[in-house]
Amino acid sequence: MFSSKIWAQENNQKTFFNPKRTMLASAILPGTGQIINNQWWKTPVIFTALAGCYYYFNFSRLKYLDFRDAYILRTDENPLTIDKYDPDYGNAEYRYANASQLKYFRDAYRRDMEFSVILTTGVYVLNIIDAYVGAHLKSFNLNDDLSLSVYPSLTHRTQGFLLTACFTLK
Repeated sequence: MFSSKIWAQENNQKTFFNPKRTMLASAILPGTGQIINNQWWKTPVIFTALAGCYYYFNFSRLKYLDFRDAYILRTDENPLTIDKYDPDYGNAEYRYANASQLKYFRDAYRRDMEFSVILTTGVYVLNIIDAYVGAHLKSFNLNDDLSLSVYPSLTHRTQGFLLTACFTLK
């Protein structure tokens, strides 16, 4: 059986920077792939972004539930139920005169809540992609003997000769 460890040693690659393993580790626990790639400074950035997304989601969720309940109480056709945003009897800091204002804020916070889910998914996927690309770039060999040569080239065309510049990267 052909071992990946032997293949990696023969090709001068480190098995520690296996891109699939790094990607899987980062998918299980965000930031782990960056630690494996020795890019440990990215881990707090990822945790901060995910914590910010969670805070944004939770804040929007609580406000959505608050305005949803107030809208339900305002539109239930029962004069004995009073929501906290009622202009006459409410105890909230802000008071709204009609139910359409409550519905507007309910919908706005629901949209914010859904956007925060999309944002969290984006941060999570970018974390995985960054770990995968970082692991691939660890095995990228950048030698000091890279050179760029530029030379003229003369090409024969039907109308005459064409002088062009050619670039070669060695």
